[in-house]
Amino acid sequence: MAIEANADTFVSLISILALLASLTSAIDVKQFLLKIKRPKGIIIGLFCQYGILPVTAFAVSYMFNLHPSLGIALVIIGTCPGGAMSNFWCFTFNSDLPLSIAMTTCSSTLSFAFIAMNGAIYIPILSQGSNLKIDWVSLILSVAAVLVGIVIGIIIAYIHNMKL
Repeated sequence: MAIEANADTFVSLISILALLASLTSAIDVKQFLLKIKRPKGIIIGLFCQYGILPVTAFAVSYMFNLHPSLGIALVIIGTCPGGAMSNFWCFTFNSDLPLSIAMTTCSSTLSFAFIAMNGAIYIPILSQGSNLKIDWVSLILSVAAVLVGIVIGIIIAYIHNMKL
């Protein structure tokens, strides 16, 4: 499996990394770690992200008898983690940014398993015999950009908080 590393892909990954690093650097590291240690909000978010959303996407596809390619696309979009945009909106509206960053970290890390699991459950029903393959290399690069951005931001926030 070869990945096409073009300029658009590179710019997109660097943009995601920079956005997440800048947003994460604005959080209090202690609050972030508290969200990880008390994962009630994260567990609720993961249940909604990887349980309710894919089931809803599948139900909509099935009820409206969408073309297999549209139904599969809807299920895949419903299975993908939220990531940078949810963090941006939490920052913009002064919401619980540490929880959003913690949720992004956990959902991105678990995305490999849940995308494969939800794909194995719903795609055969919707595809009606077509052969679909997941581009794991692209998924790994996207998740790596998210996680590296978060780690860089946490390091910056930690160093900044030490100086205060």
